[in-house]
Amino acid sequence: MTVVIGKCFGDTIVVLSDTMISDAQLGRADAIPGRLKAITINDHLSIAYAGHSDPALNIVRQTPGIYRSSGLVGVLESLRHCV
Repeated sequence: MTVVIGKCFGDTIVVLSDTMISDAQLGRADAIPGRLKAITINDHLSIAYAGHSDPALNIVRQTPGIYRSSGLVGVLESLRHCV
């Protein structure tokens, strides 16, 4: 299970996240469990996601430009099409 919570406190974004792997046999002994990423894009936007980074990496890299040109609505639309 993956849980991500984000909240604005004035000028600050706080992102809290946790990942639990329910089957220890699926990972390696030297691996950090989970594949959760929480990335702060700018002062007003953070993105958190779980899974392999490769599918999301391209759109996450484009997010600052999308935010500047289209705002939050553009970012949300881009992320919806990425899934």
